[in-house]
Amino acid sequence: MLNPANWSYRTLLLAGLGVYILTAFASQGYLQSDEHFQLLEFADYKLGVTPAADLPWEFQQQIRPALQPALAVGVIRAARAAGVLDPFSQAFLLRLISALLAILVYAWISNRLPADSSGESGGRMLLAVAILLWFVPTLSVRFSSENWSGLAFLSGVGLLPLSPADDRQSTFRSAAAGLLLGLAFVFRFQVGFAIAGVVAWLLLQRHLRWTHLATILAGGVCAIAIGLVADHWLYGNTVITQWRYLEANIVQGKAAEFGVSPWWYYFPAFVMAAIPPISVILLLLAGYGMYRNPRHVFTWASIPFVLAHVVVGHKELRFLFPMLFPFLWLVVSGWKAWHARVTLGRGLKAGFAACVGINLVALAFVSTRARQQAVPCWQFLYRYSSKRDAVLYAEGSSPYQSGVLKTYFYRAPALTVRVVRSLAELEGGSGGKLEVGDLLLQRHMAAPPVIPGYRIERAFRAFPDWMMRLDVGHWEERTEIWTIYRVAERT
Repeated sequence: MLNPANWSYRTLLLAGLGVYILTAFASQGYLQSDEHFQLLEFADYKLGVTPAADLPWEFQQQIRPALQPALAVGVIRAARAAGVLDPFSQAFLLRLISALLAILVYAWISNRLPADSSGESGGRMLLAVAILLWFVPTLSVRFSSENWSGLAFLSGVGLLPLSPADDRQSTFRSAAAGLLLGLAFVFRFQVGFAIAGVVAWLLLQRHLRWTHLATILAGGVCAIAIGLVADHWLYGNTVITQWRYLEANIVQGKAAEFGVSPWWYYFPAFVMAAIPPISVILLLLAGYGMYRNPRHVFTWASIPFVLAHVVVGHKELRFLFPMLFPFLWLVVSGWKAWHARVTLGRGLKAGFAACVGINLVALAFVSTRARQQAVPCWQFLYRYSSKRDAVLYAEGSSPYQSGVLKTYFYRAPALTVRVVRSLAELEGGSGGKLEVGDLLLQRHMAAPPVIPGYRIERAFRAFPDWMMRLDVGHWEERTEIWTIYRVAERT
């Protein structure tokens, strides 16, 4: 009863909905800046807020697909029509949609996939892993190109004729599969390598008839046409963003300017990011699952996708996220094949139990925290300034400045930001005259600012008090911790 893999699909689905909705609510912000600046800021530009001059260079080069920003604009306008004007609630709505799509697609595809080499689908175990493996919910609730491309890819694969019993499936189903696979390509061009692997599998393993394949390809062409319309809507001219992306990043080598890594980068990067020894076990099981299932559609999709990213010089672990669920399937398949051959002794059981405990602690921690401390800080500023015009004195730089990029989507419209080199300027009186209700942003842990003639009180800090009392290894000294103080009164 305590083994989630033995639960019914309905029970797993309800548990997954709870975990994913909680994660969507708590995980404010973004895993990587592209998730924000090339989606929400692009949408904000079309909504008339973010200036084109302050968008990332990819906008000027016209290399990013516009379909997701278009979807974001539609959701935001619908939210505004319903009276939801808070950008943080609008962003949550986008994460909530992503979360619901993810858990529903995962539940459906888990029950849909053909059996592995063991003759079993292992669908319930697969769904349980997708719910409880610590990093999966956080990745699956993102309104990111990696996540939406992966979900569209899974949905398209699920509609394909995966077994001989599907050979007589309807033309509509084949066209829908092609449409979803095409959308996966539009959301993130690199998924084209995985789609190529699927097409090769259909021809060489399933021996799919050309009439079926032509229908699938027709659906893919429709998806690309939808992407072209969206790109024209965003950029104001007809542009093939796929070609411009290839030309800019590969031909001109723009991607290499952001760093080049060796071919083996992804293996140690995953081991360190996914928490060893859990990560090592996952890699070994996925490799064994691939070895045991050389003819499975996910093996054929994963190999060209991973090899293409290994060859390209600029590497980031998030580039592999679209193949998250196929990776989980390989892990589960590898576990079943290994477990059928090996009897777990006392030592292995203890080690497995320890890994489960570490995983659950990591799941609870990661799924209940914001991705950046800046976002809850922005939320406090937005709500504070919605009640009155406010002035924020920021130490070092504006809180809405991230490198060369500026955030407009979350910016509080009634807030004036004044940047000072140090809050000590205010203590000396050179930073201007303070008013009761003004705010002070301190970026590092230090004593509260003392300003003659004013009483200062803490109004917000990104980290809870209990965490600040756990200064193990003096991590506070090495961490940027945002604290906002309020001018309470004159003295």
